Amino acid sequence: MDPTINCNPFGIAGALHMNSYYPGNQANNPDPSYDQPHLQGHPAIEAALEKAKPTNPKQLYGDKKPPVHLIHQIAELHESAALHAGKRKYGENNYIQTEVEAMTYVGAILRHVKAWASGERVDPKELVHHLGAVKACCTILMTTEATGMLVDNRPVTGSEVSRVNQAPVSYKQATAEALKEVEATIEHLNQLYPVKL
Repeated sequence: MDPTINCNPFGIAGALHMNSYYPGNQANNPDPSYDQPHLQGHPAIEAALEKAKPTNPKQLYGDKKPPVHLIHQIAELHESAALHAGKRKYGENNYIQTEVEAMTYVGAILRHVKAWASGERVDPKELVHHLGAVKACCTILMTTEATGMLVDNRPVTGSEVSRVNQAPVSYKQATAEALKEVEATIEHLNQLYPVKL
């Protein structure tokens, strides 16, 4: 076996992706063999890339879609409990009906993460998993950002400010735009990491 492949503890796929750890490699050329000329045309690399190509047309189409099956039910279940607590306290989907401040949820995320990191699994009052609450806060931030219901009070200036504080849009339109954005991200990731592990 070629020592350029054998010496890589991450195998062939690792050899393809190792260049992503070197600054500047991906900026101008997304080719996985960029800055690694010894990998270009290598039989093992070419075979791995060929094997990675989907043969089923449905797979080729499906690989471009958001892989929602990767979101595990355990996390969703705990998030649903946190969202249910919010529903009981403030009303269902209140955050897409009334504007919310970004830093309110950033603060909540940090409190829940620190509580979990200190060894506390669930909130002692509501019995909601702290990480489920974090996930719920992230859901609210992303949803309100997309629908224009997020008051962006983050302490940022200039180019760091995102598209938040846009005019409110319908949930349907926001969902369609999010789908387009995520599909573009999936396509980028498929090109960045061409070999499935």
